[in-house]
Amino acid sequence: MARFRALFAVFLSSALASSTAWSQQHRSPASAAPTSNSNYSAKLAKPVLWGDYKVRLFKDDETTLTFTLSTSWIPGEDKKGRFRYRLDATVPQHGDGVTVTSIEKTLKRTQACSLYLVLNDKYDFRLRSIPVYLSQTVDESLNLRGLNANSAEPMDIGEYRSLVGEPGEKGGNWQIKWNCGIDQ
Repeated sequence: MARFRALFAVFLSSALASSTAWSQQHRSPASAAPTSNSNYSAKLAKPVLWGDYKVRLFKDDETTLTFTLSTSWIPGEDKKGRFRYRLDATVPQHGDGVTVTSIEKTLKRTQACSLYLVLNDKYDFRLRSIPVYLSQTVDESLNLRGLNANSAEPMDIGEYRSLVGEPGEKGGNWQIKWNCGIDQ
């Protein structure tokens, strides 16, 4: 079983590297890095809003999705802690041909894809590639309106600082990578 897992991990990483899956990078916002060294861990625990962007995921669907990322770091003992993130995917509620049915169809197709949150340092070296599992969000009429991942991963303070940047320096960036099979 361990050998199968190792082979699967190698296959998955090579498939992601050679896949035609689209990705987009976003730099850390200027306000991401704390401005002083005092109480640095507490400042890293404050949410960082990385911004959002719109992307068309499928060739046969004109609908765009807007991904929004926010992160923070939860301090722990001996500079160990947890990287906390929230990733939202929504579809604009207006435009030609945008209906509740078309929104739900696009979101359900997106949820069926393999999605990864890729974190890079300021030199564009990969820090992490985190599989993202999206849950559905609905409105008051129980119509599917978005997807959401809200989770945490073990991460030490140094790795998180590599992502958000030191005080006065630029930070890293993030990407969404996905594989939706042959019908992308």
